[in-house]
Amino acid sequence: MALLSSQALTWADLITKQGPDGSIGTVAEVLNQHNVIMRDGAFITANKGTEHETLVRVGLPETAWMKVGGYVKPTKSQTRSQKFTTGFCRSLSQVPQDILDLADDEAALRLSEAGPHLEGIAQEFEFMFFNGNTKTNPLGFDGMASYYNALPVGQNNASNQVISAGGSGSDNTSIWLIRHGEQQTSLIVPKNISMGIQREDHGKQRDTDDEGGVRYVQEEQFTLHSGVAIKDYRANSRVANIDVSNASGMTVDIMEHMVSAYHRARMPKHNHEVENSAFLGARACWYMNATLFEILDKQSRNKDLNPALQLTVKEIQGEEVTMFRGLPIRVTDGITNTEAPLV
Repeated sequence: MALLSSQALTWADLITKQGPDGSIGTVAEVLNQHNVIMRDGAFITANKGTEHETLVRVGLPETAWMKVGGYVKPTKSQTRSQKFTTGFCRSLSQVPQDILDLADDEAALRLSEAGPHLEGIAQEFEFMFFNGNTKTNPLGFDGMASYYNALPVGQNNASNQVISAGGSGSDNTSIWLIRHGEQQTSLIVPKNISMGIQREDHGKQRDTDDEGGVRYVQEEQFTLHSGVAIKDYRANSRVANIDVSNASGMTVDIMEHMVSAYHRARMPKHNHEVENSAFLGARACWYMNATLFEILDKQSRNKDLNPALQLTVKEIQGEEVTMFRGLPIRVTDGITNTEAPLV
């Protein structure tokens, strides 16, 4: 299905572009297990250092009815300039040389120690992707919720893409439908910076404690420098205000709201739209946390809520994937159960 692929470069593509030592591919494989956003996302290079500025279309050109042989006034689409920022984080791994000397496979031991650092950065990135806000954390970047942060107000903006599930308490969560692509939503990296997490081997380093004691360690540094850019806000949608307690009690029909989100994101309705429009080349995925995914799975077996059993399971590239309306559902820790209700 065209919507499951992307013409833009993704992090998963890097696995096939590894060097002879396999170092890049190893990191990519680890991240592929822990970071669904990097796996799905389309990467582009920022055009202004650590920032990316693009024209966001907010209106279509005017058209006019006219008589044969008459004049038509030139018009243009309505756009505005939008600037997106990046942020970077680091993690440092130090493995005592004495321990490595006892290992049968030093490289495997170092990789096992690097794994938690990679997973930690991956989880932090996913949280920032959905929840980042430079007003409260200026060292990060603005995530999806910074743009889709209010219920519809009758204006031509991202709020029109937000659907409320009615929750008003303190245990709310969201479902996101995101289309990844250069013309939709992209992950941005500064120029001359590799996409994803960079792994730097600093080799043997002298390490001292507070009392002046000395030991030697093998040191690795992991760095991630990225952000998110939304060129077409209509390509995404958010189901917000999902009260987790009510959903668990089967009083919130999650799939009904997902259907609304599917149409709000203007997903193609017919095959010819997929083949002949700009939707081609974008990867569309659902995102929710593990709590809501479990509730959704149970609701799909509830004959009263879902007599058609609209969830399906397919094998994609050797992986068993749960689908809704033909789009894969991704589970991420980046979406919390403690969101404030949108108004």
